[in-house]
Amino acid sequence: MILALRITILALPLADAAGEEEDNNGASFEVGDDGGTVSVNQLPGHGLGGGNEPTYDPYTIGAKHGFGNRGGKKLNIDDAKLARLRNTAENGNKDSLYFLGLFYYYGNGVTRSRSKAVEYFTEAAKLGHAEAKSNLGMIFAEGLGVRKDTKAALAWLNQGIELGNADAMWLKGVMYRDGNGVEANHTLSFLLFKKSAKLRNPKGLYHLGINFEYGLGTKQNFTVAFKCYQEAASLKDPEAQYFMGLMVAYGRGVDQNFLKALEMFTKAAEAGHVPSQLQVAKMHANGQGIARDYDNAIYWFNLAAESKNELYVPQAVQWRDELKALLSEARASQRLTTQKFSNLRL
Repeated sequence: MILALRITILALPLADAAGEEEDNNGASFEVGDDGGTVSVNQLPGHGLGGGNEPTYDPYTIGAKHGFGNRGGKKLNIDDAKLARLRNTAENGNKDSLYFLGLFYYYGNGVTRSRSKAVEYFTEAAKLGHAEAKSNLGMIFAEGLGVRKDTKAALAWLNQGIELGNADAMWLKGVMYRDGNGVEANHTLSFLLFKKSAKLRNPKGLYHLGINFEYGLGTKQNFTVAFKCYQEAASLKDPEAQYFMGLMVAYGRGVDQNFLKALEMFTKAAEAGHVPSQLQVAKMHANGQGIARDYDNAIYWFNLAAESKNELYVPQAVQWRDELKALLSEARASQRLTTQKFSNLRL
């Protein structure tokens, strides 16, 4: 017997031929609190997550070198290697200074110290290390272990941009798009994202996609937005995969396709992107793009609930517990029915 539960978990909407959204399964999924006009600070998946190790963090430092949860592995360093690194750093090697900063930032092989990390990044930056400059810009802009300092953030980011660092470009763009410590300037943010995207930086492409999708500093263009997300997604950016999935799920500038949307959400979810984990769970629960699978839905709700991401944990816990209760009740009823008629024979 297949269990069919009456659930209140939000389902993705069906789009009619004119592109309007209809309520599906008695509920709708809205982007933004106002249900239509989206504030930049309310964009799904946007901003810094407060997550734990398995949670995707858009502000990971040193990911391309294997550091942080986006690096795919945990790096450690033994005493001998650390000694050699310190020796070359003392001799003014900017790369050694930079990597010492990364080890202290994450506490890999050493006692974690954000203040020491900033010291090493600063020394490397003064010697012209572009990544160190963008790291410092990110750290001071977002207050990552230090007090937020917009003036310092902009100073370091501008130096990184002068050296052609694509991360510094999109980081400064985010500050001006969101009005983070500065007066919002969508036109400037668009130009910075475009510059970063030209260097095929995945975050630059992703943020450029946002500006095109929501008409921030440029004319709204779903087609170009989708292409930006698609290229960033090909570079394995979870946020781009998520936003691409949303466009496909809603039929926003492209044909609506729940199966394709689920594929994109799942890729991002497996990388620890919490909003994607919630979308995958809801699609399994509502049978969108896949046959209903309540156990799988609970699995993904659990991952989101355990992420410690304050924006999404309450929803994940509520929907997980509601689904578990309904599922338990339905299965208990099924067992009673089976026992009642177990002696019946044809």
